[in-house]
Formats: sequence, structure tokens, C-alpha cells
Amino acid sequence: MRRQKNKLDKERVLMRVAFVVFLLEVCIAVVGNTLFGHGWHINYSISRYVGLETWSALVFALGNFVVAIAMLYYLYGVGENLGVKRGFFWIIVMIVIGLIGLSMCPSGYFDPSGMDGRVSSISLLHLIFARMMFAMMLIIVAWVLFCERATLATRLTAAMFVAYGTIYVSGYLLGARWIKNYGFLYESIYLVGFMLWCLGCRVIKEGRENGTKQNREAAK
Repeated sequence: MRRQKNKLDKERVLMRVAFVVFLLEVCIAVVGNTLFGHGWHINYSISRYVGLETWSALVFALGNFVVAIAMLYYLYGVGENLGVKRGFFWIIVMIVIGLIGLSMCPSGYFDPSGMDGRVSSISLLHLIFARMMFAMMLIIVAWVLFCERATLATRLTAAMFVAYGTIYVSGYLLGARWIKNYGFLYESIYLVGFMLWCLGCRVIKEGRENGTKQNREAAK
């Protein structure tokens, strides 16, 4: 059990690196583009800010490769400790594919100039990858919510995230004005909330789990 714990601790360090890298790349892109020519727009998504300039798109893409690799390794470790089925790991792969895909397709960068509202095929691809990633994030947290090997605190925070995510994703898909007007705020809470939940994800120790099962059997 000590070897498993040490392994998970190492993976958690990688997840911390992913979280810091994500925060830095977003702050650099948003603050840089806000101060140097584009202004502050709370209705913009993070990706819309990133796609405003070449340098911010490159910073975001390179940083997200680090984030994707770290999240893949960490969430695989969590899944192994939870003893989940194979589908859990395919969801992780889809999250990573979505993250890399949206990073390689900067939103708005290739859109035609003018005010006709047209978007490029690259922006459409970005939207597909982003929606896939957001949906898979919600599904994987919901999966852990019903996993008996996850700690009570992990499942409670999972329930909070699922509640928020369901409201946010539903509002986004329905084109709710309160989402459009404050897109940056709601999206940031969703993404940061997911990464913080990943960092706080804990598994019941084997001894405690066996004791709980024995108590249940004795109660019967």
C-alpha cells in the first residue's frame, strides 16, 4: 500500500505542475492581449482571448501539451487506484484529445475579417474539441461520484462540480444570455474547478475499505 501511495503522490505532483502551467498560460494570454490592443471582454471565452494573437495561440498550445500529458498520467493513476472499468480510461483519452485538438485549432484566429459573423473551419473544429472535452470532464467526475472506493470528501466535491457543470453546460448549449455575457467567468470556474477536484481526489485506503465491507457483512 505504501508503494501505491508513493506512486499516487508522484502523480499528484505532475497534476500540480499541470494546474500551474494552465493558470500561467491563461494569465499570460488574457493579460497580454488585454493590455496590448484588445481590451478586457468578460464575454470572451479563454480560447477567444488566446486566438487573438499568434504568440498567445502558440503559448497556449505548447503549455497545453504539458497539461495534457500530466493529466493523462495522473487520471490514469486515479483510475487504477479506484479500480474502475475500462470505459473510465477511454474517457480520459477523450479529454486529452479534446484538449490537444482545441489547442491546435485556435478559436477565431483564422476567421474571415469583417462583421458578417462567419467562422472558419478551424474555429468549428475548435468548438467540437472543446465541447467533447467539457462533456467528458463532466462524465468522468460523475463516474467518481458513484464510485464506492472514492472518499466521502471526493464524492461530495464531485457532486458540487456535477451540479455546477450541468447548469453551465446546459446554459451554454441553450445559448443562455447569462452565459454569453459572462462567458470568461463561468468557463474559468468550470476548468479551474475540474483541475482542483482532480488534485483533491482521494481513494479509500485498502484497510479501511475491507473494514467497511466486514462491518456491512456483520450487520447482515
